[in-house]
Amino acid sequence: MPKHTTRDQLWTIALKRTHRDHGLISSDELAEIVGCSERTARDVLKTMVENDLLFLEKKGRSTRYKRNPHMEDPEYVRLEI
Repeated sequence: MPKHTTRDQLWTIALKRTHRDHGLISSDELAEIVGCSERTARDVLKTMVENDLLFLEKKGRSTRYKRNPHMEDPEYVRLEI
């Protein structure tokens, strides 16, 4: 059975917190939950934003991530060319 990496755990928790719970999460919160560096958490969240899974929400110096509402729309398809 494959071992779940730290990045796998970050990805899973970020999706659960933002999609299932309809909440927001920051890189420092995510890093604390998983027990990794904030930089690693920020890299995973950035990848999720680049893949249209999350949106970036900035308020002053605070950066939080929330779900992409289009992900619930069955007509929404992101095409890579």
